[in-house]
Parts: sequence; structure tokens; C-alpha cells
Amino acid sequence: MKSTILCVIMFIIINTACKKQNNDDKNTLISEKRYDNEINTAKSSVKDFGDEISYADLELYYLNNKYKKEEILPYTILMVEKHKKFKYSSKVFENLLDLYTGAELKYDGTNTSLVQYLKNVEKLDGYQRKYFFSFLWIGAREKSMSSVRYLEILNREGIGMQKNITIADSLKLQLIKLEIANHVK
Repeated sequence: MKSTILCVIMFIIINTACKKQNNDDKNTLISEKRYDNEINTAKSSVKDFGDEISYADLELYYLNNKYKKEEILPYTILMVEKHKKFKYSSKVFENLLDLYTGAELKYDGTNTSLVQYLKNVEKLDGYQRKYFFSFLWIGAREKSMSSVRYLEILNREGIGMQKNITIADSLKLQLIKLEIANHVK
């Protein structure tokens, strides 16, 4: 009698635990599916409309999914080339540099950290450098502060290109004007 009652109690406990596990699994799948739908919607909004909030969502998603981080690149290129959102030009440069060299930007507020990061350009061949730099020049032409800053450092330090203090000084002046216009300084 005791063993029968014990068996019934064990059966109820195991059955309840299994149902709870199944419900948890279903909730996890539903949650993941909803999350995937949100990411797919963000991708479509970036692709079709150049939506900056959706791009920011994708950037956060890929920032937290390092094994998928290179998937942001086509959306960044679309923001610049298709939707003419030139402030993302430096992001294209960063995404490409990361993809080709494994370099991650670890900016600590100093030019020294940017110089260290930009030295990864030297790992590229001439054609790749030209292609990567083209996005920075597009961004600089369209007054992207990050693009101007990168080009100023690259020219001043002669990283991946001929050192040119005249161009670096000109870019520095442009950067100062942009910082004032954007109330950064």
C-alpha cells in the first residue's frame, strides 16, 4: 500500500515536472520566434527604407551576437549607398576592417587608441585599402565626423597611405568646425 502511494506521488511529481518543462520549452520557442521576427522586420526596414532606429536595433543585436557580427555589413553598406545616410560611412569602414583583419575598435577616448586601431589597415593590400578608404572619403565629403577624424589620423600618421600633414591639418580644421556645428565642443 505504501509503495503504491509512493509510486502515485512520484508519478504526479514527474508528470508535473515534464509538463512544466514542455511549457518552458514552448515559451522559449515562442519568445525566440518573436525575437527573430523583430530582427527580420528591422532588416527589412533598413533594406527598404534606411530606417535608422531599425539599424540601431540590428547593431545592438549583432553586438550581442559576436558569432554573427559580420552580418551587419550589408545593412551598413545599404545605409550609405542606397539610402545616402553618409554618417554610417565610418561604420562601413569599421565593419570591413573587422571582417578582414579581426580588429575591433576599443576606443578609450584617446587618439592613441584610434591610432592603434587604425594601424590594422596596414594588414590590407593596396586595393583593399583604397576600397575601405573610399567610404571614409565619402563620409568626410558629407561631413561625417568619424570619417573626418579617421582620415585626419591616417594622413597625420601615414597609416596605410603617404603621410600628408597638409591634408591632416585641413581635416583637423574641418573636424573642429563640425564639432562646433554639432555642439560637441
